[in-house]
Amino acid sequence: TMFSPSGERIVWMRGPLAGLGYNADLYLSRPDFTDVQRLTWYNDCSVWPEKCKEQGAQLSRLEWNDDGSAVYYGMWIHEGPLRPFEQTELHRLDFAGACGAPSR
Repeated sequence: TMFSPSGERIVWMRGPLAGLGYNADLYLSRPDFTDVQRLTWYNDCSVWPEKCKEQGAQLSRLEWNDDGSAVYYGMWIHEGPLRPFEQTELHRLDFAGACGAPSR
């Protein structure tokens, strides 16, 4: 869980093994977990089948940018040899404004 620079929002992982980042997706909410918005669907095969593999995606290292308009995170897909540090991709999720709704 990472607080936004303003402290008004948090971004967090949720999934059956989210404590390890496995099969997790990202969510945005207020610190009291109200106003929840799902941000990613990597592990929902009905929504994103090209990213949803047998073991799913692993997310790591959540970090806000300084003005709260984007979140950075690492992701790797469980396929092939187990080399997560060599296969991790850096992703940036941009918002419409500081801690706002995701831009489309």
